[in-house]
Amino acid sequence: MNDQIEDLGLEPYVGSEIAMKVYDCKSYSTLWMAIKDGTFPAPDKVIKRVRKWKPSTLRKWQNHDKV
Repeated sequence: MNDQIEDLGLEPYVGSEIAMKVYDCKSYSTLWMAIKDGTFPAPDKVIKRVRKWKPSTLRKWQNHDKV
C-alpha cells in the first residue's frame, strides 16, 4: 500500500526530528553539517527554515549506506 502511495507522488514529508533519528544524531547542527558535507541527503523541500524529507529519500540513503 505505501509503495502505491509513493508511486502516485502522495508521499508525506518528515521533519528534521525523524531525519536526526535516521542519521543517529541529537542536534540540528550535526545534521546540518552532515547535509553540507554530503554524508546525509539534502532535504526534498525547504520552507523558510523548515527542512522536510520524503521517507523514500531517507530509505534510499539508509540502503546505500549499508551496502
